Amino acid sequence: MRFELLKNKLSFLAVLVPVFLFLSCANIPFFRGKNSESVQSESVRSQGGFAQDNSSESAQEQKTGRHWICGAQDGQLIIIGVSSRLSKPNDEIEAAKQDAARKAAMYHGVQGSVVSVNRTSSNIMEYTSDSVISLNYDTNVDRYLERLSFDPEKDVVRIAGVSGTPGAVIVRMKYSAPDLVNVNYNSVTRDGAPSWTNNRDLPEVPGYITAVGLSGKKAQLKDTITSSMHAAAARLIEIASTQLTIAERSNSSAGSSSSMQSRSEGRLNNFQVLEFWTADNGSVYTLAIARVSQ
Repeated sequence: MRFELLKNKLSFLAVLVPVFLFLSCANIPFFRGKNSESVQSESVRSQGGFAQDNSSESAQEQKTGRHWICGAQDGQLIIIGVSSRLSKPNDEIEAAKQDAARKAAMYHGVQGSVVSVNRTSSNIMEYTSDSVISLNYDTNVDRYLERLSFDPEKDVVRIAGVSGTPGAVIVRMKYSAPDLVNVNYNSVTRDGAPSWTNNRDLPEVPGYITAVGLSGKKAQLKDTITSSMHAAAARLIEIASTQLTIAERSNSSAGSSSSMQSRSEGRLNNFQVLEFWTADNGSVYTLAIARVSQ
């Protein structure tokens, strides 16, 4: 499946603070044992915040709908399937299963590219930034559906809308995934949100890279989560690949301008979402890891 996401053009005075894309890299020490305990003792859990070692909690036990723990449990990948609210409950479950199956497909491999173009103009003091993300992965979801399982009594949650977004149906599913890594990671909450949303306390997994994706609020929660997950995959590709950069500069009577285009492309294997977090404004953050294809 191929996705192309064109980020909104930003235009503002160049003398202002530069715009930073919310992107992360896995260069923070991996907290374990006593180190993990000391970090946890300094933090304050917010409502809806759960440590990664509580990934065994059912969807009903995480039903605040803001902080969703995925990761792995008992050798199976935990996937959060999301559906919009529909007229028939069975249709909601089926839609959530389809969503989970697409996420399972990403675990088996994502081929993608990221093209970013930054332009500046001295005449009108303007700065613009555009990015196009293209992701390709298997669209034959039937092969993944049969490997998904869930408890209809514990793993199905219907939540109210957040910040004007319509409600959604969340289904916490288990997926039998090969070569699954179990990340021993304790999510730390600071100032009411997981610290990884601010590029802090990120897990470092041998052989894997880590990144955070962010998406602004879409019309439906499922679309916001998908966009955030794709942003995390795109950032992983940027971290793992060698970027090709082309710079251009021109001068005319109207003033000077410059542009810089960079392109990154690569393949991710074992793409795994560890956590989702929904902010007060409806934005969704995604913490993810992946193994880079050589």
